[in-house]
Amino acid sequence: MSWTFTPYTVPLLLSGLVLTALAVAVWRRRSAAPGAVPFSLMALGAAEYALGYAIEIMAPDLPAKILWAKVEYLGLVSWPPLFLVFAAQYAGLGRYLSRRVRAVLVGVAVAVFLLAATNEAHRLIWAETSLERVGSMVLLALVRGPAFWAFAIYSYILLFLAGGLLMSVALLGGLYRRQSLALLGGLLLPLSANLMYAVGLWPIRNLNPTPVAFSLSVVLFSLAIFRFRLLDLVPVAQQALVAQMRDGVLVVDGLGRVTDLNPALEGMIGWRAAEAIGRPVEEVLRDLPEVAACLREKAPLEAEVSVGEGATRRHYALSLTPLAGQPAWLPGQLLVLRDITRAKSLEAQYLQAQKMELIGHLARGVAHDFNNALTAIRGYAALAADLLPASSPAHEHLDRLLANVARAARLSQELLAFSRRQPASPRELDLNDLLDGLRDLLPYTLATQVSLEIEPAPGLWRVYADPNQMEQVLLNLLLNAVDAVSEGGRVTVSTANLVMTDEEALRDGSGAPPGEYVVLAVSDTGIGMTEEVRAHLFEPFFTTKGPGKGSGLGLATVCSIVGQHGGVIGVQSQPGCGTTFRVYLPRLKESPPPESGEGCQR
Repeated sequence: MSWTFTPYTVPLLLSGLVLTALAVAVWRRRSAAPGAVPFSLMALGAAEYALGYAIEIMAPDLPAKILWAKVEYLGLVSWPPLFLVFAAQYAGLGRYLSRRVRAVLVGVAVAVFLLAATNEAHRLIWAETSLERVGSMVLLALVRGPAFWAFAIYSYILLFLAGGLLMSVALLGGLYRRQSLALLGGLLLPLSANLMYAVGLWPIRNLNPTPVAFSLSVVLFSLAIFRFRLLDLVPVAQQALVAQMRDGVLVVDGLGRVTDLNPALEGMIGWRAAEAIGRPVEEVLRDLPEVAACLREKAPLEAEVSVGEGATRRHYALSLTPLAGQPAWLPGQLLVLRDITRAKSLEAQYLQAQKMELIGHLARGVAHDFNNALTAIRGYAALAADLLPASSPAHEHLDRLLANVARAARLSQELLAFSRRQPASPRELDLNDLLDGLRDLLPYTLATQVSLEIEPAPGLWRVYADPNQMEQVLLNLLLNAVDAVSEGGRVTVSTANLVMTDEEALRDGSGAPPGEYVVLAVSDTGIGMTEEVRAHLFEPFFTTKGPGKGSGLGLATVCSIVGQHGGVIGVQSQPGCGTTFRVYLPRLKESPPPESGEGCQR
């Protein structure tokens, strides 16, 4: 018996060649097109199946036909799992194909191929083989074994899953609908033909129509790729875009279960996508109950929510879009969450700066008029004292008057210092030198019952600042710290270099933008402050001290000075746990001195 060429082999050979060309064309775009690799391998597997079946039909005898039937299994076992992998990536669900899942798919394919290759030893794929003549063709007649039927059911399950994924993408509409329907048609044609052949509904027994059906699938696959731009507009590209977003994205189905979330949201909620998907949204958002409550509304919503207290408080802009008209197993709501904590902090600083600017203008005017009035009072009081006899009891009253005038003059100077908007004489400054210069003075300034610790950082960067105003900042913070501690308390003054990254800026809560800073910190072990006190801490004339013990301008002046130097003040405090003030001053570089900053952050 010799090799026989029949017209039926023509579409098989053409199908194999076109599928091979298609596989090569898609493979060349594998680096730019998501899903191209499994699609290319899938087309190559189908091509191998079609070419192998064409050679099987032309083979001259039973052993040759059985040999090529075994070769066909290389494409036959690879096509269903590769189509499923491609469909999952195309639908943006490739992350579910873990290494374990992929290993199972590969393992089953290899096992079935080995069973086919060694069929004579066990007869699990073909129980019996023979030849049957149909017209001019001599075909291989097979009695299927149990392993074949098990593999057939397994393959149909994979292909039906792939079809479901394609249908879900088709529901997105637009160009995705045409892509998906073309792919779905390319899947259903060989699937239907193979199913009819397997159950005996095909009119020509032992002539497998599946490879011929691939020739029609090629037309639909080519239409999806070249006409509907499959490799340019696959939905997985949209998924990749979402994965790169800095805003958190959460998709919830109609039953309130999480179906998808991007890496940005993983960082916000502390759940990985693999752990969260399939769980109730209330469980996944248990640390963001305000956000979970918004999801119950089932209506479009734009809102701001705040979560946490104190330094851990975060602010989010929330956008909720219902995806109406979808089945319950498809996404029901789309949530986009943006962390606006830093923006809110900058907004508060801006409002604070505006308020301080207005108060500063007012303070300057009041201080000048007040100084003029005090000058007249001081002059007339001194003149009256000179005119009175030395023995006059009015001298005592005039001395008290002059003492109060001096106290009022100091208050006026504080007002003027607070209202200044530019450093008097800034220069290159090492804050450690400032601490060294004050080391002998500070113990006398502080109460004897308070322990003082000075911790200068080695290799401290330099800043561009007015030494006298920086000394005023330090003294104000020190005196406030001493007033807050009881006998046996401790006050610590330290310096440090700090490189603030984007992530650290979000966690720090000081409002300092990313950059390089020199930090001056004053900490105490005192009574601490409540949230309400911190909210008003830098406001002019606000004080928690008793009458006559403070003007309420100390921290306001500190805020103004630090802001003029382009710096920021951060405060950490809780009742009973002490307080730490940190002054962030920009590191001096070769660039021009920093512009005025906002200054205060509560």
